[in-house]
This record gives sequence, C-alpha cells and structure tokens, in this order.
Amino acid sequence: MKKEIIITSEIFPNYNGHLLGVAKIGFDSEYSKLYKKTILRDDLEFLTQNKNLIKWGDGFLGKFTIIFVFFPNYINLENKSEISKYFQLLNESIEQKSFKKFNEHYKIYLNNLKDWTGYKLKPDLFDYKYEIRRISDIYLNNYDTFISDVWQIEKEKVENKVQILNEQLSKYDFIQLWEKFTGIEFKYPFYKIILGTGIKNGSTANSLGYEKNWFYYGSDIDWFIQFICHETGTHILFDLLLTNIKKFKGKDNPLTEEFTIYYKGFENLCSFYNQIILAKIGIKYNYKMPDYNSNNFFNIFSSIYHSNLNISAKELYHKGINEYKIKVCSQMKV
Repeated sequence: MKKEIIITSEIFPNYNGHLLGVAKIGFDSEYSKLYKKTILRDDLEFLTQNKNLIKWGDGFLGKFTIIFVFFPNYINLENKSEISKYFQLLNESIEQKSFKKFNEHYKIYLNNLKDWTGYKLKPDLFDYKYEIRRISDIYLNNYDTFISDVWQIEKEKVENKVQILNEQLSKYDFIQLWEKFTGIEFKYPFYKIILGTGIKNGSTANSLGYEKNWFYYGSDIDWFIQFICHETGTHILFDLLLTNIKKFKGKDNPLTEEFTIYYKGFENLCSFYNQIILAKIGIKYNYKMPDYNSNNFFNIFSSIYHSNLNISAKELYHKGINEYKIKVCSQMKV
C-alpha cells in the first residue's frame, strides 16, 4: 500500500503562525502590518519583548518553543476548549512542579514523538511561572478574533494551495523512492505537511514530529515538490542526525561549531540524495541552501559516493563529515 504524503491546513498551527508572524518572532513579513490590530496591544508587546524564549531556527530552540509552538502544533488543538485545557494543564504543572498529569493526558502524542527527538519538558520551566501564565493567557485572549477576523480570509488561500499540491503529489511516490534508494523504511503509513500563512520568511520547513511538518503556504509549486521530497528524506534518515542531537543535548549552548557541522552535513546529504532521486523521475533540482556551505559538501559527498555506489547513508554521512572537517574546517582556521 502506498504511503501517502498528505497536504493539509490545520487550525492551531495557523493560529500559532498568526501570533508569531504579527509579533515578528523569528521572522518578519507584511503579514505583521496587515493583522497587527487583531492582537491586543499589551499582549503583542509582551510577546515581542519575550521573543527569544519562543523563537527557533537552524537547530536552536528557545526555552518555550516546544510548549507553545511545536507540541501544541503537533497535537493541533482544534478549538478554544482544547486550547484552554492544554494551557490549564501546563500551568498546573508549573504550579505543582510536576509534569505527571500533563504527560498522562497527552501520552499518545508523547509516545508518537519517541520516533522523533521526544518532547521532554524540563524542570527549568518551573522558573518561568509568570511568563508561561502570561503567554498562555495571550493564546486564549486572541483566539476568537483570529477565527472571526483572520482565519475567514486566510483559510481560503491555504486550502487552494492544499488542493493544488495534493493533486500534484498524487503523481509521485516520494516515500517509496526514498525507501528504495536508502534501504530504510519510513516509520508511518503517511507523512503530513501542514500549510500556514503567518510564517513567511521563517524556517523553510518546521518538523513537528516524524510524520508531521509545517511549511509556509506561499512558495511556488515547483519548489514545494522538490522540497517536500527533500524533507521526506530528512525524516527517513533522521536517526543519523538524532545520534548527534543526543550527543550535544543538555549542553548550555548546543549550537557548538561541531554540532553545526553535523547538522549542515545532514541537510546536505539529504539534498545530495534528493538530486539523484528527483533526476530518476525527471524533476530538475534547483532549490538552494546558501547558508549550508552546500558546494563544499556536495563535492565531498559526490566524490565519496561515486567511488562506491553501494555505500550506506550512514557511512557516507560520517565519511563526508570527516572529510569536510579536514578539507574545509582546517583551511578556515588557517
């Protein structure tokens, strides 16, 4: 049975993107000016002042990114009642200094996320009682206005793109292509791509879990097709990166130079494989990753791969990283 890639729109990720987009938390676009008046002034000011707690990108997560963005987006809190329950449980956990009740309530989702990085809530959140309560209230305060004044407009834009992309993707079987090429099985029977409107100029793709990703809706169709294929690969090969995430996890500053090399190397390995896979089905690869030192990585991976076409992804990844450290990093330090 074909493992489907499903393009969809979901209410909470779009609400989250709305709050983040208007408050310019990690990205800025015309969306902020367009909908500035839909968020209460004091709430918007507080979000903006505390943006470093929430924003994320290129392997960095703020202290609140999981509890306010990734995890509730993964769940997709579908109405105000579910949002209220989520923040009630979260704030009770902070008050009681225990996530036991929260984890029990959302255990199905947390168990699914064991295939990903795992969203383990940390005790250091207990030190942010006021900030968490205040931001929780902001999410509740501004939801009704979003539904009445924003979503009625933005929903049509998103759903038009959803329909177009689902029609286009029905022509391909990206998951099977990646499974066959790598010999690694995709762990779920589907892969869901959620489109949102407020996150323009943010991270290109925001992986919420193994089987869920969150994209800005407004990119062109050719880019979407190519990059959805790329992201399929990043999820199939994710265990390669997870080893290094665990290695650096827990450090005060996980964004060390060494972790950055492993992260960029992983994205470039997936990009390298994606070029080969797309060529097999007649799709021209033309998306760019200018901040990932792609030319150097591509040349290294290509040289190693073409000297041994049967090399495993794991071996190619580690050989490529080692060669990059020798040939590129050492020259940078001279």
